[in-house]
Amino acid sequence: MMKKILYTLLAVLGMAALFTGCEKDGTQVVMLDDPHAPEFVSFPDMTLVRDNAADTLIFTATPVDPGFTASATYFIEVCESGNGFEDVAILWTGVIVDEIKISVGDANAALKKNFPNDATTSLDYRLRSVL
Repeated sequence: MMKKILYTLLAVLGMAALFTGCEKDGTQVVMLDDPHAPEFVSFPDMTLVRDNAADTLIFTATPVDPGFTASATYFIEVCESGNGFEDVAILWTGVIVDEIKISVGDANAALKKNFPNDATTSLDYRLRSVL
């Protein structure tokens, strides 16, 4: 008789622990149906001349907004106009896009890996983010 009461009591306590022991952990993260991609707000003159290598190019942009707080890495990618970004050169990489600074010399060095030196080339630029 005592065993039966003990087993019943343990079963009731076990069931109570089962139903009260499971709590929801963390917050559910939901991405917007239409997340806001990063985009340039201001864009400097990209006529790059060697004599101006010490000059600074300043880009400003809005950060990506997926609908939740997330860290992102940003890339300024460049391709020949009409290429559709199939073959890109990376001009800059960073984590803050409010104000992007790059010297003309550094921009020239990054671009001459993919484009002919001392030639005028029409280029497309985009700001890409990776969460």
